[in-house]
Amino acid sequence: MKNYRLQLTLFPALLLAMLLPATAQVTHLLQSPQAPVPAGSTVEIILFVANDGPAPAMVEPPLLIPLIAATPLGTRAIALHRVDGEPEKLTVPVGGFSRVRYTVTLPSTVVGLRVLAAVDPTYGRGAIEVVAPPEVAGPIAPAPASAEPAVPAQGLPPPAVMPARRPLGVMPYEPVYFSLGAHEVINARFQLSLKIRPFGPADERIYASGSFLGNLYGAYTQTSLWDLESESKPFFDTSYKPTLFYQRYDTGLKFLGAQLGYSAGFEHESNGQGGTASRSMNLLTFRPTLRWDLGKGWTAVFSPKLYTYIEKEENADIPEYRGYGDYVFWVENPDSWKLAATVRLGTSGKGSVLLDSSYPIHKMLGDYNPTGWANGYLHLQYFNGYTESLRTYNIRTPWQVRVGYMIVR
Repeated sequence: MKNYRLQLTLFPALLLAMLLPATAQVTHLLQSPQAPVPAGSTVEIILFVANDGPAPAMVEPPLLIPLIAATPLGTRAIALHRVDGEPEKLTVPVGGFSRVRYTVTLPSTVVGLRVLAAVDPTYGRGAIEVVAPPEVAGPIAPAPASAEPAVPAQGLPPPAVMPARRPLGVMPYEPVYFSLGAHEVINARFQLSLKIRPFGPADERIYASGSFLGNLYGAYTQTSLWDLESESKPFFDTSYKPTLFYQRYDTGLKFLGAQLGYSAGFEHESNGQGGTASRSMNLLTFRPTLRWDLGKGWTAVFSPKLYTYIEKEENADIPEYRGYGDYVFWVENPDSWKLAATVRLGTSGKGSVLLDSSYPIHKMLGDYNPTGWANGYLHLQYFNGYTESLRTYNIRTPWQVRVGYMIVR
């Protein structure tokens, strides 16, 4: 089997200089195995702590180092665990480095060359080659006690092999799902959504330093309400939302203890109808995003989309029912539930609430999965209030409970 040198590396020095205090003298670096590893296995990763300062440095290696593993349709939260017996404190000599051992259990359903990004940018990002597990998998043999990772003369491993970019940089945007409900009428709601990064890396967590175009995104979201009770089964209304925006997934700053990101741009929303049924508006949007690491794979996110109307002639009073923001909050564990809420509050006191919950199907099937593979999520949705449809934005529609299948959450 062909070997790959696989490592987690630091961001470029220029970006580190922007994110770290000027007095920082300690550099951290994570080195992964030098050969591909099977999915679902537990592997050992070495934390290198280098001291380039004028005096010995006292360092406390963290017990856990949260990571985000990027996959084609989303992310999975995993964490490095410090090996029992490794030092809680260590002294790094001037011009030298020390090693601390960590372990991580890789997701069992993800294979290929994957980006691994530390939640704390101090530890950077890199790549690891994950291969399908053998049909009969035994435990991974630990490295001999005398084995030492290959380290160049200057004391730090060479740069990681980064993954090839995906064609066109297409990524998920809003959730993608199809769900059925029945309150007063049998109906369905479904949504398709994606975004594209034409000039930057095909990973939104990577900042294209010094490039405006490199952080520019285009997106398209389509949300449809389908009347399944009427004889002809017509689509009751569809909302089309092309969007152009600039995004920083992570600014490197902390706010209220959370990782801070943001996006800002232009959005057009229309129901694609003509005549008196036509509804459309143009918005300028700003969306700050706060991400809190709750531990054990759980993340909490508050990401309100704030907007101002620059054109709304066909529905001039829509701020009374929709307001000036979509206030979005969710908690999520990639191997468990995602619970999300979107609240709108109009200037007249009228508004709406949308609740979404999802759970991985493969976790539900367990040992009863006939193929060994199960993708997507069970989706539960509740809506109550105004503006679920642009066509009837000023009419309170009956509350809805829907159940269905979610592809991207």
